Amino acid sequence: MRTSRGPANAACAANGRTAASQLSVPQDAAYLVYWGTYEAARHVNDLGCRFGIAGSITAHVVTAPHVIPEAGGLAVDTLGNLAKGETVWQEGVKDQPLLGNETGGRELSKALGDLLGSQVPTHMVFPGLRQDHTIDFAW
Repeated sequence: MRTSRGPANAACAANGRTAASQLSVPQDAAYLVYWGTYEAARHVNDLGCRFGIAGSITAHVVTAPHVIPEAGGLAVDTLGNLAKGETVWQEGVKDQPLLGNETGGRELSKALGDLLGSQVPTHMVFPGLRQDHTIDFAW
């Protein structure tokens, strides 16, 4: 288990808690908002592109309301990583399980993969900030 060294860790240490335990739930919720809106907008835009310029424009107008929750979710996730002293790059953790490295997350991810007959929940690269300084963002 990695020890967090971010500024939030010192604030939480006084209460006998780690920054990771204090920030993970709201941070994970924010990331799920980002991820959900990103995927929804990406799929709608991909569908719209099949219908030429008019379809593409229509799809982007339909997905425009996703911009604020998508950006907000990614921002909260990124700030949470910085506060915990963790990397902001989504591909920075090799074989990051779908349900996280916290207690039970790896096991639940493996069980989900076994149930689905897939290794996706335990071996995936998540959308977000990339080490090549690009951002997965759809609008």
